[in-house]
Amino acid sequence: MELLGFSTQTWLTAGGLGTVLLTPAGREIFTNFLSSAMIHATRPFVVNEWIQTKIEDYEVSGTVEVRI
Repeated sequence: MELLGFSTQTWLTAGGLGTVLLTPAGREIFTNFLSSAMIHATRPFVVNEWIQTKIEDYEVSGTVEVRI
């Protein structure tokens, strides 16, 4: 890289900082993807079914709808 005029140390530093900053966001995205794949694969809900749950100290309830 230094032959092309780019500092190797600068690229390594930028890559390291980028990795540190993107890791929490990447982990969240990956977790959401795996969760949605699991729900899709197991299909635990059916259309018009009433669901009630607690998410982060909030009571959430509603009817399953089809979204296309």
